[in-house]
Amino acid sequence: MKLTRDRIALAALVALGVVSSVYAALRLDVTTDITHFLPSGKTRELAALSRDLAGSELTRTLVLTLEADSEERAARAAVQMRNRLMREPAIERVWSGPTERSYETFFELYFPRRFGFASDHPAELRERLSDAGLARAARELKRQLALPTAPLVRRIAPEDPLLFFSAHVARLQRAEQGALRVVDGALVTADGRHGVVFVASRDSPFRSAGSSRVVAAIDRAFRATKRAMGGRALRLEQSGVHRFALSAERTMRNDLSRVSTISTIGIVVLFVLLFRSLRYLVLGLLPLAGGIAVSIATGMVLFGSLHGLTLAFGSALIGVCVDYASHFFNHHTLARGDGSAEDTMKRVWPGIRLGAWTTVAGLGALAWTSFPGIREVAVVSCVGVLASLAYTRYLLPPLTPDVPRRVALQDAVANAMWRGVEWLKARRWRAFVLTGAAVAICAIGLPRLRWVDDVTALSTLDPALVAEDARVRERVSRVDAGRFVVAVGRDEETALARNDAVHARLERARRDGVVRDFRSLHDLLWSARLQRESRDAVVRSPRLAERTLAALAAEGFRPEAFAPFGAALRAPAREALRYAALERSSLGTLARVFHAHLGGRHAFLTYLRGVRDARALERRLSGLSGVHYFDQTTFMRETYGQFRVRTLELVGVGLLLVLAMVWARYRTLRLTAIAFMPALLAGGATIGLLALLGEPANLLHLVGALLVLSMAVDYGVFVAETATDPAALRATLVALLVASLTTALSFGLLAMSQNPALRAIGSTIGIGVMLSLVLAPAGVVVIGTGARTT
Repeated sequence: MKLTRDRIALAALVALGVVSSVYAALRLDVTTDITHFLPSGKTRELAALSRDLAGSELTRTLVLTLEADSEERAARAAVQMRNRLMREPAIERVWSGPTERSYETFFELYFPRRFGFASDHPAELRERLSDAGLARAARELKRQLALPTAPLVRRIAPEDPLLFFSAHVARLQRAEQGALRVVDGALVTADGRHGVVFVASRDSPFRSAGSSRVVAAIDRAFRATKRAMGGRALRLEQSGVHRFALSAERTMRNDLSRVSTISTIGIVVLFVLLFRSLRYLVLGLLPLAGGIAVSIATGMVLFGSLHGLTLAFGSALIGVCVDYASHFFNHHTLARGDGSAEDTMKRVWPGIRLGAWTTVAGLGALAWTSFPGIREVAVVSCVGVLASLAYTRYLLPPLTPDVPRRVALQDAVANAMWRGVEWLKARRWRAFVLTGAAVAICAIGLPRLRWVDDVTALSTLDPALVAEDARVRERVSRVDAGRFVVAVGRDEETALARNDAVHARLERARRDGVVRDFRSLHDLLWSARLQRESRDAVVRSPRLAERTLAALAAEGFRPEAFAPFGAALRAPAREALRYAALERSSLGTLARVFHAHLGGRHAFLTYLRGVRDARALERRLSGLSGVHYFDQTTFMRETYGQFRVRTLELVGVGLLLVLAMVWARYRTLRLTAIAFMPALLAGGATIGLLALLGEPANLLHLVGALLVLSMAVDYGVFVAETATDPAALRATLVALLVASLTTALSFGLLAMSQNPALRAIGSTIGIGVMLSLVLAPAGVVVIGTGARTT
């Protein structure tokens, strides 16, 4: 009957693995949105904004500058680049200066609504529309008609003698061009040396395939432009996320490829030398493959998509479950007795099971965090560990030979490891020195630990690209990257009204020197309420048409030529301009960078430059509902600090759960200490040693420490299970050596990576696994053994 149950379990696990593999292959959806690892509440709202920006046109936009030997050639190069890039499939939108359609759109949208945009301070219109103000307006109209732009003024003056439309066009041009000038239909920098082209990609810059196509398209367009201009000196420089993402991915991919190759060769050689059989290598990887497949499929069902960090951390942790197979193989080879593979599994199963469940307990505590991404990591990892455990128990014994071949090298290693333990026992003070050193490292190093919560420390940026990006931004941009004010509302009108209030306060802040400059949608669009207030202030001004005609007559104009002005004042009001209409127009490129969605709410952004006192600016904005000052660098640093503190707290809770499970298994202080002490000391000493070496700790060091704790608990449990059985302990020591070497080959080599994130994981795990290997047997000697619990 037992055999039948085992076969049913085996068949079910095989079927589960096949279905999970197919489902994961077909449905896997990976996200790299780091804001998924941010908490709820107000911070969550800003995290959602950061996530929206990561996929917005603002992030997908590259800025190109083309340096030439004259202003005319710079403008011509920009036009040619624009025309070529518009034909590229990977490019969604190209902008290099206003077109005829842009000017037509200005007129169609704003001229009929010119009274609604007369002033964003309607109370001030009272003075402008006074008799003295109208006299000044008449003189200004006379002056305008003497300028080169007189044909346009002459066209609109009969209906707009007070030049409301002209004033708003000036605002639009400032918003459109920023620090740039229009030359021959193209944007050119203030110094006249660089043509400017804005390019928006179709895909997110964090999708490597799409970014590669965009970068290649820009290179092709530039080469063609250079040939078309006679091959004369022309220099292209770029600013944008795409090349940084590609560079970081290329560096990481190269490091992983190199480490993967070396580690794979090392693990294969290790298994072949130790077991003299590729069969054991293949069998050892089966629980790993099954665990990964089941965990990914489960994660997709529960969460819809999986974060890249979840896959990396989960796969690494599940990979530690290879240690369970190694433990079984070594006991079956070195301490089998006369039993079958199934008998060996029954003998070592309590320790393997406890090791797995302690790992699940430690990670399970993280499921209670307020960070959605950490909950995802915890759930997926726990499912993977349990699946690997089930595959180890029911898949390996039937496929493992009942009578294994003894390998001389394996016996020699077991004897050497045993002699090492005997050496410690002969002079017990040596074991005390080892554990004491670990305690000292914890005591001295941990207080000196310095956490770096800056996420930019997790990646390496090419200095040449950074310098080029800075040069382009200095030429073109009037804003600081990642620093803005956001106005959020339940609907578009509420958000626009709050954006109007932000603009008014920032104007005062600019006058007072708190901020150097800013860019806002307010230059393009006001709330419907403000538009109505502006229009009402104009059309309800007493006898405005009569007084305006009198002021014009005083300046020598024929009053009857301005009869359309009076008709316009009496005409029904046009519907207020809405954001949707602006976005659909040819001016949409200008508007979109200011807009974001936060769930079902609207958000409008105001970009800042030269914030001299962030706290003073926040005080200026205080009291405005739904308005937040946002500094992306500071925000990410603070939220990652919260993440780190909360995660450390939950790691402590997890360790208490692990301690409780170990105590429930052994019910003696001695064996509980043997099982638990290596994890505590190895994890603490690893971080403490990094602190003593001057290595600042970051998020990935914490991830690595979690892996060290998981492995060290397993090592301690395996030793505690066999502490009083010399033959079994010999097999356990070899299993620990194999586990530590495979882990060092898999992860420790990452310490040589150029990428800081990979280097942090590699150095932490590399140090931690070696400490675990030493501290697990040292604990037996220091603490001693008692009666073994069965």
